[in-house]
Amino acid sequence: MKKRLLLVLLVLAVVVSSIGCRKKDPTKYKPKETKETTQQKIVENVAKEDKPEDVSSVPLSERAVLYAATPGQHYPWNYFEGGELKGADLGVLEEACRRMGYEIYYEIMMVDLIHGAIDAGKVDTGA
Repeated sequence: MKKRLLLVLLVLAVVVSSIGCRKKDPTKYKPKETKETTQQKIVENVAKEDKPEDVSSVPLSERAVLYAATPGQHYPWNYFEGGELKGADLGVLEEACRRMGYEIYYEIMMVDLIHGAIDAGKVDTGA
């Protein structure tokens, strides 16, 4: 019994220690611009857009525009590449909007603010 327990613990230790040994290239997905300049450009673009204060005041079927909040920091789900938002979540959302005939606008915000923005009617969904 003790030998079996020792063997299980040894295998578990090897598995856990090998998880952290994977080599990653930290520069592979690094944006060319700094995070601050990219976010500043996005904030300026969002500020220029003509958008109602409370998007929930106008039904989605009448405005044909979907406002989505995203942090843009979670590769491969949503991230910046060359100053453009990309990712799996965004691809699904854009395809759904295309099929329904809606335009989509992204609001860049921190993850912990997305649910509050949806509840306050500032955005329609999070990505």
